[in-house]
This record gives sequence, C-alpha cells and structure tokens, in this order.
Amino acid sequence: MGGGILAGITLILRSPYLLGLLLIKLLHTRAATLLYFEQGRIVAGSYADTGSRTRFFARVDLTASALRLSLPVAGCPPV
Repeated sequence: MGGGILAGITLILRSPYLLGLLLIKLLHTRAATLLYFEQGRIVAGSYADTGSRTRFFARVDLTASALRLSLPVAGCPPV
C-alpha cells in the first residue's frame, strides 16, 4: 500500500466513489449515535431503578446476539 494519511485523504477527495462511501459511513455513525442516546433517554424514563434498566439492556443484547447468530445459520443451505 504505502503512503501516509494525507495520501489517503487525497485519494478519498479525488474519488467520487470513496467520497460517497465516506459520506454514508459518517451519516450511519451520526444516526446510530443519536439513536443510542435517544434509547437511553427512553429507557431512563421507563424504568425507575438501574437494576431494571440493566436487565432490559441485557435482554436487548441477548436478543440481538441470538438473531445475529441464528439468521446466517438458518439462511445457509446445507453443504
């Protein structure tokens, strides 16, 4: 590869494709951050104590992890 960070920035700025990818990534990161804080605000208003909030977030994480594991396994045909 070679080159420094300035070479990479120059490459991104010269390529419409890479610039589009950068824009999509920045918008995705911005939206995910805003949704993360909004979720925290909603949960803080819905659950009074930290224990119940922790249980809620643990269930959300477990469900998301189970879906991430099961969907590719279920979607792959047997070899």
